[in-house]
Amino acid sequence: LHDEGLKNVRYLHLDIEDMSSIKSAVEFISKEHGKLDVLVNNAATKAFTVESFSEQAAAIMRVNYFATLDVSNEFFPLLKNGRIINVASFVGRLSQVSKEHQTKLSSENLKIEELSAFVNDFIEKTKTNSHEAAGYNNSAYEMSKLALIALTNIHSREHADDNIAVVSMCPGWCKTEMGGYDAPETAAFGGDLINFLVLKDNIMELNGKFIRDKAVAGW
Repeated sequence: LHDEGLKNVRYLHLDIEDMSSIKSAVEFISKEHGKLDVLVNNAATKAFTVESFSEQAAAIMRVNYFATLDVSNEFFPLLKNGRIINVASFVGRLSQVSKEHQTKLSSENLKIEELSAFVNDFIEKTKTNSHEAAGYNNSAYEMSKLALIALTNIHSREHADDNIAVVSMCPGWCKTEMGGYDAPETAAFGGDLINFLVLKDNIMELNGKFIRDKAVAGW
Protein backbone atom coordinates (compact mmCIF):
# COMPACT_ATOMS: atom_id res chain seq x y z
CA LEU A 1 0.00 0.00 0.00
CA HIS A 2 2.87 2.35 0.75
CA ASP A 3 4.30 1.58 -2.70
CA GLU A 4 0.94 2.64 -4.17
CA GLY A 5 1.20 6.02 -2.49
CA LEU A 6 -0.91 5.36 0.62
CA LYS A 7 1.79 6.50 3.03
CA ASN A 8 -0.56 7.07 5.98
CA VAL A 9 -1.70 3.42 6.14
CA ARG A 10 -0.43 1.57 9.20
CA TYR A 11 -0.62 -2.08 10.19
CA LEU A 12 -2.05 -2.86 13.62
CA HIS A 13 -2.07 -6.43 14.88
CA LEU A 14 -5.45 -7.51 16.26
CA ASP A 15 -6.36 -11.07 17.21
CA ILE A 16 -10.09 -10.90 17.90
CA GLU A 17 -10.00 -14.13 19.94
CA ASP A 18 -7.50 -12.57 22.36
CA MET A 19 -8.97 -9.95 24.70
CA SER A 20 -5.54 -8.56 25.54
CA SER A 21 -4.91 -8.03 21.82
CA ILE A 22 -8.25 -6.25 21.45
CA LYS A 23 -7.56 -3.99 24.42
CA SER A 24 -4.06 -3.24 23.12
CA ALA A 25 -5.50 -2.16 19.76
CA VAL A 26 -8.08 0.05 21.47
CA GLU A 27 -5.40 1.65 23.63
CA PHE A 28 -3.17 2.30 20.61
CA ILE A 29 -5.93 3.96 18.59
CA SER A 30 -7.07 5.97 21.60
CA LYS A 31 -3.56 7.33 22.25
CA GLU A 32 -2.69 7.91 18.58
CA HIS A 33 -5.98 9.31 17.32
CA GLY A 34 -8.37 9.82 20.23
CA LYS A 35 -11.28 8.31 18.33
CA LEU A 36 -12.29 5.77 15.71
CA ASP A 37 -14.49 6.74 12.78
CA VAL A 38 -15.22 3.31 11.30
CA LEU A 39 -14.95 -0.27 12.54
CA VAL A 40 -15.41 -2.99 9.91
CA ASN A 41 -16.01 -6.37 11.52
CA ASN A 42 -14.86 -8.63 8.69
CA ALA A 43 -13.02 -11.41 10.56
CA ALA A 44 -14.75 -14.78 10.22
CA THR A 45 -14.15 -18.49 9.90
CA LYS A 46 -15.83 -21.61 8.57
CA ALA A 47 -13.54 -23.83 10.70
CA PHE A 48 -12.64 -26.09 7.78
CA THR A 49 -10.10 -28.10 9.78
CA VAL A 50 -12.47 -29.04 12.61
CA GLU A 51 -13.89 -32.54 12.19
CA SER A 52 -16.99 -32.86 14.37
CA PHE A 53 -19.98 -30.61 13.77
CA SER A 54 -20.26 -29.65 17.43
CA GLU A 55 -16.61 -28.56 17.52
CA GLN A 56 -17.11 -26.68 14.28
CA ALA A 57 -20.17 -24.90 15.68
CA ALA A 58 -18.24 -23.82 18.77
CA ALA A 59 -15.23 -22.64 16.75
CA ILE A 60 -17.34 -20.69 14.28
CA MET A 61 -19.47 -19.01 16.93
CA ARG A 62 -16.39 -18.17 18.98
CA VAL A 63 -15.01 -16.06 16.11
CA ASN A 64 -18.03 -14.98 14.08
CA TYR A 65 -20.21 -14.02 17.04
CA PHE A 66 -18.53 -13.89 20.46
CA ALA A 67 -15.18 -12.40 19.39
CA THR A 68 -16.93 -9.90 17.12
CA LEU A 69 -19.12 -8.91 20.06
CA ASP A 70 -16.01 -8.39 22.20
CA VAL A 71 -14.33 -6.21 19.57
CA SER A 72 -17.41 -4.03 19.14
CA ASN A 73 -17.94 -3.61 22.87
CA GLU A 74 -14.34 -2.54 23.44
CA PHE A 75 -14.33 -0.03 20.57
CA PHE A 76 -17.70 1.58 21.23
CA PRO A 77 -16.27 4.26 23.58
CA LEU A 78 -14.07 5.51 20.71
CA LEU A 79 -16.87 5.47 18.14
CA LYS A 80 -19.13 8.39 19.05
CA ASN A 81 -20.50 9.79 15.78
CA GLY A 82 -18.84 6.82 14.05
CA ARG A 83 -20.06 3.63 12.46
CA ILE A 84 -19.70 -0.15 12.59
CA ILE A 85 -20.03 -2.23 9.44
CA ASN A 86 -20.69 -5.88 10.25
CA VAL A 87 -19.86 -8.13 7.30
CA ALA A 88 -22.65 -10.69 7.44
CA SER A 89 -24.20 -12.62 4.55
CA PHE A 90 -27.48 -13.33 2.81
CA VAL A 91 -27.18 -16.85 4.28
CA GLY A 92 -27.91 -15.34 7.69
CA ARG A 93 -31.60 -15.29 6.75
CA LEU A 94 -34.10 -15.29 9.59
CA SER A 95 -36.16 -18.09 8.01
CA GLN A 96 -33.46 -20.69 8.72
CA VAL A 97 -34.77 -21.13 12.28
CA SER A 98 -38.17 -22.00 13.73
CA LYS A 99 -40.99 -19.48 14.01
CA GLU A 100 -40.42 -19.31 17.76
CA HIS A 101 -36.77 -18.39 17.28
CA GLN A 102 -37.69 -15.92 14.52
CA THR A 103 -40.03 -14.11 16.87
CA LYS A 104 -37.36 -13.93 19.58
CA LEU A 105 -34.57 -12.74 17.29
CA SER A 106 -36.65 -10.10 15.52
CA SER A 107 -38.00 -8.60 18.74
CA GLU A 108 -37.03 -4.98 19.38
CA ASN A 109 -36.68 -5.94 23.05
CA LEU A 110 -34.03 -8.62 22.42
CA LYS A 111 -30.98 -8.17 24.67
CA ILE A 112 -27.36 -9.26 24.19
CA GLU A 113 -27.67 -11.74 27.04
CA GLU A 114 -30.65 -13.42 25.35
CA LEU A 115 -28.90 -13.56 21.99
CA SER A 116 -25.78 -15.06 23.54
CA ALA A 117 -27.94 -17.62 25.34
CA PHE A 118 -29.54 -18.49 21.98
CA VAL A 119 -26.09 -19.02 20.45
CA ASN A 120 -24.87 -21.10 23.39
CA ASP A 121 -28.01 -23.24 23.28
CA PHE A 122 -27.39 -23.96 19.61
CA ILE A 123 -23.80 -25.00 20.41
CA GLU A 124 -24.96 -27.26 23.26
CA LYS A 125 -27.66 -28.86 21.12
CA THR A 126 -25.11 -29.74 18.42
CA LYS A 127 -23.29 -31.92 20.97
CA THR A 128 -26.28 -34.29 21.07
CA ASN A 129 -27.29 -33.73 17.44
CA SER A 130 -30.60 -32.31 18.65
CA HIS A 131 -30.17 -28.81 17.20
CA GLU A 132 -32.47 -29.32 14.22
CA ALA A 133 -35.23 -30.71 16.42
CA ALA A 134 -34.83 -27.60 18.57
CA GLY A 135 -35.50 -25.34 15.60
CA TYR A 136 -31.93 -24.51 14.56
CA ASN A 137 -30.31 -24.74 11.14
CA ASN A 138 -27.77 -27.46 10.34
CA SER A 139 -25.16 -24.95 9.14
CA ALA A 140 -23.05 -23.38 11.88
CA TYR A 141 -21.73 -20.73 9.49
CA GLU A 142 -25.22 -19.65 8.45
CA MET A 143 -26.29 -19.62 12.09
CA SER A 144 -23.33 -17.39 12.94
CA LYS A 145 -24.33 -14.86 10.31
CA LEU A 146 -27.89 -14.94 11.61
CA ALA A 147 -26.54 -14.13 15.07
CA LEU A 148 -24.38 -11.33 13.67
CA ILE A 149 -27.35 -9.65 12.01
CA ALA A 150 -29.34 -9.95 15.25
CA LEU A 151 -26.37 -8.44 17.12
CA THR A 152 -26.32 -5.56 14.64
CA ASN A 153 -29.97 -4.85 15.40
CA ILE A 154 -29.37 -4.79 19.15
CA HIS A 155 -26.27 -2.58 18.96
CA SER A 156 -28.01 -0.18 16.58
CA ARG A 157 -30.69 0.41 19.22
CA GLU A 158 -28.34 0.58 22.19
CA HIS A 159 -25.95 3.13 20.68
CA ALA A 160 -28.22 5.33 18.58
CA ASP A 161 -28.13 8.09 21.22
CA ASP A 162 -24.36 8.35 20.67
CA ASN A 163 -25.00 8.79 16.95
CA ILE A 164 -23.24 5.50 16.19
CA ALA A 165 -24.61 3.70 13.16
CA VAL A 166 -24.40 -0.09 13.21
CA VAL A 167 -25.11 -1.73 9.88
CA SER A 168 -24.87 -5.30 8.61
CA MET A 169 -24.23 -6.14 4.99
CA CYS A 170 -23.67 -8.90 2.47
CA PRO A 171 -20.50 -8.51 0.36
CA GLY A 172 -21.69 -11.16 -2.10
CA TRP A 173 -20.16 -14.55 -2.78
CA CYS A 174 -16.56 -13.56 -3.51
CA LYS A 175 -13.45 -15.39 -4.64
CA THR A 176 -11.49 -15.85 -1.42
CA GLU A 177 -9.85 -18.73 0.41
CA MET A 178 -12.94 -19.11 2.59
CA GLY A 179 -15.50 -18.41 -0.13
CA GLY A 180 -13.78 -20.61 -2.70
CA TYR A 181 -12.44 -19.64 -6.08
CA ASP A 182 -15.52 -20.76 -8.00
CA ALA A 183 -17.42 -17.80 -6.54
CA PRO A 184 -18.87 -15.41 -9.13
CA GLU A 185 -17.55 -12.16 -7.63
CA THR A 186 -14.07 -10.85 -6.92
CA ALA A 187 -12.83 -9.80 -3.50
CA ALA A 188 -12.64 -6.26 -4.91
CA PHE A 189 -16.37 -6.42 -5.62
CA GLY A 190 -17.08 -7.20 -1.97
CA GLY A 191 -14.65 -4.52 -0.86
CA ASP A 192 -16.46 -1.94 -2.96
CA LEU A 193 -19.74 -2.73 -1.20
CA ILE A 194 -18.06 -2.29 2.18
CA ASN A 195 -16.44 0.95 1.04
CA PHE A 196 -19.86 2.26 -0.02
CA LEU A 197 -20.99 2.03 3.61
CA VAL A 198 -17.71 3.34 5.01
CA LEU A 199 -18.02 6.55 2.98
CA LYS A 200 -21.80 7.00 2.81
CA ASP A 201 -23.22 10.31 4.01
CA ASN A 202 -26.16 10.25 6.43
CA ILE A 203 -25.28 6.73 7.52
CA MET A 204 -27.74 6.93 10.44
CA GLU A 205 -30.50 6.51 7.87
CA LEU A 206 -29.28 2.91 7.53
CA ASN A 207 -28.81 2.28 11.25
CA GLY A 208 -29.85 -1.29 12.07
CA LYS A 209 -30.44 -2.19 8.43
CA PHE A 210 -29.16 -5.15 6.41
CA ILE A 211 -27.61 -4.00 3.13
CA ARG A 212 -27.21 -6.06 -0.02
CA ASP A 213 -26.14 -4.69 -3.42
CA LYS A 214 -26.00 -1.18 -1.89
CA ALA A 215 -29.69 -1.27 -0.95
CA VAL A 216 -31.70 -2.16 2.14
CA ALA A 217 -32.68 -5.83 1.98
CA GLY A 218 -35.04 -8.01 3.94
CA TRP A 219 -33.68 -10.25 6.67
